[in-house]
Amino acid sequence: MRRILQIVFIPLFLAWGNLLANGIFVGSPSCPAPPGCPVFGNEVNGIRGNTYTLDQATGMPNASMTDPVLLIIGVPNVGGTFSAPSISISMGSASLGGTPPSGLAWNTATGFAGTMTSGGSITDAYQALGLSDPSSINSGNSENFANWSAADSGVLGLTATNFGVYVYELQNTGLVGHPSSVNVTFGGLPVGTFVAAYGCTSSFPCSGGNIYATPFTQAGLNVPEPATLLILATDLFWFVGLVFIARRRLRFSFFP
Repeated sequence: MRRILQIVFIPLFLAWGNLLANGIFVGSPSCPAPPGCPVFGNEVNGIRGNTYTLDQATGMPNASMTDPVLLIIGVPNVGGTFSAPSISISMGSASLGGTPPSGLAWNTATGFAGTMTSGGSITDAYQALGLSDPSSINSGNSENFANWSAADSGVLGLTATNFGVYVYELQNTGLVGHPSSVNVTFGGLPVGTFVAAYGCTSSFPCSGGNIYATPFTQAGLNVPEPATLLILATDLFWFVGLVFIARRRLRFSFFP
């Protein structure tokens, strides 16, 4: 029996360890990650409001991120026409777009890196920027259209046909190893937007154990404020009530 447990559980623990290795997780001051506040099964942290926390919650204690740390947002159904919001940061500085490190490419003014669709040439958010795939250590290409669209549909009932991928450059963030964190506040994000981060402990382009990235399980997803949900529920209640009353009146008008 003991041998069976070892065979079953040791690979699971190793897989969990690989998932958590070298991660920058996206939460908020009220939703620290990990464990975060998952809204899509046990995946994706639902964040209300405009302030997100980047937590270097795993990896080596003294693994300082080199500049820049890249902050990535995926906005549903914009097709590259979205104007990405301004941001502020609790430590260091931040800018939309900026100068891409060697080997990477995006619009330096707008931060636009490309449009991700179900069958397009851009398969995941990291690839849109020209980044090395961190599949060997944690998230792989899990920040992809299939995962993002499934979460938007399952959590918000939102049908996403594309995601515009935009990037910000963060400098001097104070992400200096496990544990450390920094808060980023957006000027406003559409509901259904995903937030992820990518950093290196060496110069770009980095690879292998020098990559710190956000796995889909710990990405941030912008969800409505509770008040918004209450308003929607109230509107639905009144709509159903009016339909019921109209049907009763119509019925009695035909059968006095």
